[in-house]
Amino acid sequence: MGLLATLEDMISAGFSGRGFPHGHRGRTLALLADFSGAHRCALYSTYAFLLLDMDRNQQWLADQRAFRQQFLLDGRRLSFKALNDRNRRAAMPQFLNMAGDIEGALVVFAIDKSHASLFQPFAADADLSALGPWKPSVHEHLMRVTHLSALCLAAFSRPHQDVLWVCDQDDIASNDNQIIALTPVVAQVTAAMLRHPMGHIKVGNTGSDDGSLALEDLTAIPDLLAGAVCEGLSLMRRQNRLPVQGLQIAMPVGLSTKSGALLAWMSQEQRSLRTQLIAIDATAAGRSMARHMKLAPLPRFIRQV
Repeated sequence: MGLLATLEDMISAGFSGRGFPHGHRGRTLALLADFSGAHRCALYSTYAFLLLDMDRNQQWLADQRAFRQQFLLDGRRLSFKALNDRNRRAAMPQFLNMAGDIEGALVVFAIDKSHASLFQPFAADADLSALGPWKPSVHEHLMRVTHLSALCLAAFSRPHQDVLWVCDQDDIASNDNQIIALTPVVAQVTAAMLRHPMGHIKVGNTGSDDGSLALEDLTAIPDLLAGAVCEGLSLMRRQNRLPVQGLQIAMPVGLSTKSGALLAWMSQEQRSLRTQLIAIDATAAGRSMARHMKLAPLPRFIRQV
């Protein structure tokens, strides 16, 4: 079984039972994506995807407007890198409470940066004109983003649903020309992975926001978790203490307060938003090993007197 097929099975298995994506569904499925790991100290590249039916989350949209009025009326953006700002830190508890109420799913993929390309090399006579708007150094990132997002859409979409696909103003969607070129790439990769017909697909970045900053705030959720997972797993690898299935270990030494809080939030289970972390490492034989991970603080044992 190939890596993509393995990941598809893992996503489906991780979201079985009640809750999203089961039950009543909406007309438009939104996918919001953000990524981390480009900095040198990172040992993982992380790809985070938030998926939700827009018309099933009208309460969140109303709460988001009230949240902006209360905490971030100046329009500043929430992001992992910007959490040193006092106003943003003050807004985080309420923001995470809101995020937990989303009827949807958050999937984070963490790929070992020592891993070779996830894809077969292009044939010598392959037509690469569709990749023209991007530098060759970005092609692997582009392919990972489009294929991993397609896996999520295959798992969470329903027949004939429209798709709103949004990412940060990243290297693959930094301007209008790239967004125009990205749309057919996303559509073609997604169509190849879906087993059912899809509706219309619209691709944009956070600059496509309508002024409410709703897309900004939704995309902030994968931004925050991509950054926290990247930091957490990179430290664990350096300290040779990556989680082992069936064994819970403490958070790594030196983990920032913000990452610890975000990873603890991600580990919570009693809420509407369902989460999943899948790590992909390279084995000694050069193969891919994918596994579910759960990063959570060890429980505190209190001696009763």
